[in-house]
Amino acid sequence: MGDILLVGDLNARTGSEKDYIDGDSTSHVPLFDENYDVDCFTEERVSKDLITDSRGKNLLEFCIGNQLRILNGRMCGDSTGKFTCFKPNGCSVVDYALVSQSLLQQILYFNVSDFKANFSDCHCKITFKILASFQLEKNKSHMKDFPLRYKWDTESIQNFQESFTHPVIQNELKYFFK
Repeated sequence: MGDILLVGDLNARTGSEKDYIDGDSTSHVPLFDENYDVDCFTEERVSKDLITDSRGKNLLEFCIGNQLRILNGRMCGDSTGKFTCFKPNGCSVVDYALVSQSLLQQILYFNVSDFKANFSDCHCKITFKILASFQLEKNKSHMKDFPLRYKWDTESIQNFQESFTHPVIQNELKYFFK
């Protein structure tokens, strides 16, 4: 029901395997679902981690089934698929950023920082920039504008407590707790 952005340590190693269906088409197989979206994505990704484990295969199936794309090794800032985890027994890529294919064009940059022991026990920081746009909705409220400054005085405690009895605040609290 919207775009997805999933970021973190997913404990999966995907190597450079595809996160899309290569050569997907509806021309040879009769489809019963008329709403099938052909996976027409073909942008390869690379990884310094050459291993694909069972969790990695599950993650790739999840990406394919939901048309999510792995940013690691595919975007400006990480064109080589840098390692994200450094342990005594070796390095791996287990920290990912996954985005909906429809959101991919709004990702401006993706980077895997150098490992810093004071930041994490074994993981690198991953960062990305996303182009976002939004509109503020005018909320027609019966409340007064919130003051830019407020000086707390002896009457403030009582005023603060009384404000919770205002019907607009009561409605907002009911909505918040739902």
